[in-house]
Amino acid sequence: MNDAPKKTHLKDYQSNPYRIESTHLSFDVYDDATVVSSKLELVANSAPPPTLELNGSDLELVSITVNGDTLDSNSYTLSSNGLILLKTHPKMTIAITNRIYPQKNTELEGLYLTESMLCTQCEPQGFRRITYFIDRPDILSCYTVKISAAKDKYPTLLSNGNLVERGDGQTGRHWAIYEDPFPKPSYLFALVAGNLASISENFTTHSGRKVSLEIYTSKDEIDRCEHAMDSLVKALKWDEKAYNLECDLSDYKIVVANDFNFGAMENKGLNIFNSAYVLAKKEMTTDCEFQSITEVVGHEYFHNWTGNRVTCRDWFQLCLKEGLTVFREQEFAATLVSKSVSRIAQIARLKKHQFPEDDGPTRHPPRPDSFVEINNFYTATIYEKGAEIVRMLKLLIGKAAFQKGMSLYFERHDGQAATQEDFVSAMADASGVDFTQFFRWYTQAGAPEIHIDGKYEATDNRYTLSIQQKVPSTTDGKEQKPFHIPIEVGLIGSDGKEFALNSSGETSAVLELKCNSQNFHFENITTSPVPSLFRGMSAPVRLELSQSQEQLKFLLRHDSDPVNVWESGQSLFAMLLREKYKNGTPADEWDDGFCEVFSLALNRSTDDLAYKATLCALPSYEAVISPLSDIDPDRLVAVRNGLKRAIAKMFRQELIDHYRRLHAQTENKIDSANIGRRQLKNVCLDILSYSEDKDIFTLAADQFYDNNSTMTDVYAALGILVHHNSELASDALQHYYDKWLENPLCLDRWFRVQATSPHSCAATIKELCSNPKFSAQNPNRLRSLIFTFCRENPCGFHAANGQGYAFCREFVIDLGTFNRQIAAGLMRSFSCWKLYTKKRSELMRKEIAVILDYKGLPSEVRELANQIYES
Repeated sequence: MNDAPKKTHLKDYQSNPYRIESTHLSFDVYDDATVVSSKLELVANSAPPPTLELNGSDLELVSITVNGDTLDSNSYTLSSNGLILLKTHPKMTIAITNRIYPQKNTELEGLYLTESMLCTQCEPQGFRRITYFIDRPDILSCYTVKISAAKDKYPTLLSNGNLVERGDGQTGRHWAIYEDPFPKPSYLFALVAGNLASISENFTTHSGRKVSLEIYTSKDEIDRCEHAMDSLVKALKWDEKAYNLECDLSDYKIVVANDFNFGAMENKGLNIFNSAYVLAKKEMTTDCEFQSITEVVGHEYFHNWTGNRVTCRDWFQLCLKEGLTVFREQEFAATLVSKSVSRIAQIARLKKHQFPEDDGPTRHPPRPDSFVEINNFYTATIYEKGAEIVRMLKLLIGKAAFQKGMSLYFERHDGQAATQEDFVSAMADASGVDFTQFFRWYTQAGAPEIHIDGKYEATDNRYTLSIQQKVPSTTDGKEQKPFHIPIEVGLIGSDGKEFALNSSGETSAVLELKCNSQNFHFENITTSPVPSLFRGMSAPVRLELSQSQEQLKFLLRHDSDPVNVWESGQSLFAMLLREKYKNGTPADEWDDGFCEVFSLALNRSTDDLAYKATLCALPSYEAVISPLSDIDPDRLVAVRNGLKRAIAKMFRQELIDHYRRLHAQTENKIDSANIGRRQLKNVCLDILSYSEDKDIFTLAADQFYDNNSTMTDVYAALGILVHHNSELASDALQHYYDKWLENPLCLDRWFRVQATSPHSCAATIKELCSNPKFSAQNPNRLRSLIFTFCRENPCGFHAANGQGYAFCREFVIDLGTFNRQIAAGLMRSFSCWKLYTKKRSELMRKEIAVILDYKGLPSEVRELANQIYES
């Protein structure tokens, strides 16, 4: 059960002894198999040329020649991991023919069949499932690709780069040849063969270059691509304006795949997208999904420079491309919607996904020093925390120096495989700041805990902040060193006005905490202030601050930082919830302490209704449990529901008035004003539903069946009916199912709304698995039902009888037999086992042990299971 798999260590990195100067690939696609022929021009980097190792997995070798000579089996060693050439030359032309079976590839990695389309996913190590190659990110090569297939079955043939030639072959076949002008690593290779329709748009860059933008999908889905195309155009324009980076390609293509393990993939010039992040129409897509499509389209395009033009030297540098690109995506998103709401959404995701990871058994630094399976490092720490590190860099050196650093980074490393040190060095050279200590954010795991005390000295008009950081140890107990932490602060006087903190009159200042303990002094502070700390969430830390409810209410009224206003309200609600949870009193018995908090949120004077909606929403379950232990989820959920009921009763008329007014004003448009109205309207309706008043459920049903409702309103209303087990829920579920039966993305919501229902248990989910529309082979359907139940339904998953845990264990083992990446993702559902009551913890650990005892467990799952079990 405790087998120690082999680790790869960063300290052992060595450049490959060979480079591949050009790669020619030919794909002959047939119904039962695909024949791949490669011609590689290799040059040894040293003399004499060493043994050559080529990666390969699940390949059927047909032939191999070196410099025109056919090799017999004595000239190479063949294994399940690839082949080794025993006799090499300083320069070699290696021609290899192998056969693969995409139709049987259930891993959705390499070349595989999704419905009637062939497509690829090569990051991180999928290219070795296509042909024998030096499959690592620091091997950059120029690719020429020829694809041949039956013209009637696969009329669309696509690969990276520019189409240079196409023609018809014999017996109904046709072919196309693509040349990619930019050297790229194998993980960015892409190929698509299918029967696809497309939309296109011409874009002119700021230097006058013409770029053809195309989106490909099935013919019956092509009318759902306009929003993605609009998002792509916005992303190109934004990158030119924000970073002076223009699209370097003549053709930029996006292809939609219904079976895809990830959100999307940034293959150079030929992005493969999960259908959930392209297909959209008002009647079938929620406001949040529209926004997600824009963000993901932007993210993958921004990779064209931060990831493609400058790529990773090795997989330890994954955060170099992903953290930086998430940061760029977030900057882009903030220009399209409310900046405050955008930032709060980022923080909420960080706290929901990354903070628990930092506290849990699988925590790791953004730049790890070792790994067993690189697939297991595609985590919130790499993406979300990685973006926060870049944000801190920008805060520390300022916008102008940051822009200079970005330009220097591209100037130095364009066309190269770079490291995290290369990026930080560019920022240091552009700003003159020493980032040696700051670099610990990349190499140390966990979030520092910050303790702050404030002291006012009236005789000297001085205010002092005493700040301490408690640095977490590693998972194996090793001590770590202090972080370099930027803390943006403001000081607010008793009159609600903010003090100037420097000679320029600025009311915010950035403090730099570098030691375990430091004091920061502020002069000319004429009254005892209330501090506004970590404005905009200036660092991803855990803040321990002994602020009273009155101080938090004061910040809720007067703080000019919208993020800290939200944080203050969330902290107040969380205080109330935890206090009620701990004292053991009935969940529905509340004093009036919550009234002022909710009233301040609901009646805040602002035109940004989406922001007001975020203020009115209670903290998530995950946000409330973060400092707790020995958790009883049934009790905690009951307490949270009890607070909602108390709010619904106390503010019933105000909430109804808000709902009716907003419902009457909201138009069926996807714009910021109407999105904000819908968001606040549905927050009001959700809170009202906890009164269990049948009139409220009638309101929800009316909204659900209204033909003018957007999917946002339809889905919000359906969730209310189902989650409260209303007598109207069954008919609504059937109506939705019948209407959207043949629309996979809409039907995913039908599964999801039931998976999140507090009335659902493992038996409910098993019954839904028997629905003919459920398929464990489709990652989106799996996420909507299985992942959602295990991650988003605390009462169902953590049922005291342990059936939720057993259900999850069965799926982890089953998924491991055909999709290792998805199985490993589901395994993380057990990461929280130590947080819960003793009985639940024991039941969870028992199921983890069963998983570890399974003989055929893939290494990705085994690595995580070992980490979780031994924590």
